[in-house]
Amino acid sequence: VTRAMAQVAGPGLGGLLVRALTAPYAVLADALSYLWSAGFLFVIKRTETVPERTAASPSMRRELVEGVKYLVRHRYWRGISMATATFNFFNNVGTAILLVYMVRRLQMSALTIGLTLSLASLGALPAAFFAQKIGTRLGVGRTILLGMCIAAPSLVLVPLAPQSIAVPVIALSFALVEFGVVLYNVSTISLTQALTPERLLGRVNASRRFIVWGTVPLGSLVSGGLATWIGLRPTLFVGSIGCLLATVPILLSPVRRVKQMPTEPEQMPYREDALLPVHVAELSPEAAD
Repeated sequence: VTRAMAQVAGPGLGGLLVRALTAPYAVLADALSYLWSAGFLFVIKRTETVPERTAASPSMRRELVEGVKYLVRHRYWRGISMATATFNFFNNVGTAILLVYMVRRLQMSALTIGLTLSLASLGALPAAFFAQKIGTRLGVGRTILLGMCIAAPSLVLVPLAPQSIAVPVIALSFALVEFGVVLYNVSTISLTQALTPERLLGRVNASRRFIVWGTVPLGSLVSGGLATWIGLRPTLFVGSIGCLLATVPILLSPVRRVKQMPTEPEQMPYREDALLPVHVAELSPEAAD
């Protein structure tokens, strides 16, 4: 919720700063805001206990391999990771050139762009507030699928928006994207934390983020090349249509049939040759179809 509120306020404030102080000073203010944010970290008064490492403790390399194996072989995380990585790639194919498109093609000012993106971020607020209730009503798996099915097709409204009504159409497009993404993220991250054994949680999260965030710069790179080659608007169409592919791994994954959030993590065997989950009663009979 805090992040969603910041996303609502940030773009509009950025547009005001650019208009009032010019772009270089707005960038400076943004840089100083990171120092302000870092200052809050220093006031955290929690002391964490560092676990002892013994001679029998596994090496860093083995722990990393263990996390990757668990992620790519798991019947849920494999599909979720593929879907997220695909969406992030094509979403950035489209959005990396968004500001250029809004300025050059739609003739928007910095203030108008900021206000448009602020309105777009409003979609994250209801998703953050109601994600748990939606998950309880529809089931975890269907909520994950719903979130992706809302977010994936919504970007196509951007290149379709006529200049005369570009602001409300683009705001609606990204509000739907934000709603779907937050709904999807809350459900998938909660499921990951509930189901993954505690000893693997850190390395699984690290592996997952490496995979799903690793496609972000690749998408931006492809975006620049495509925009130079075929133009801004066609590149937005490529990104928006490509996002639809992200629904396929979820549709083919058994995760869509998960109804309830598991109350206990999976039991994992300690094996050198492979790391596979031991599914006790398949999440219990009432948790999955």
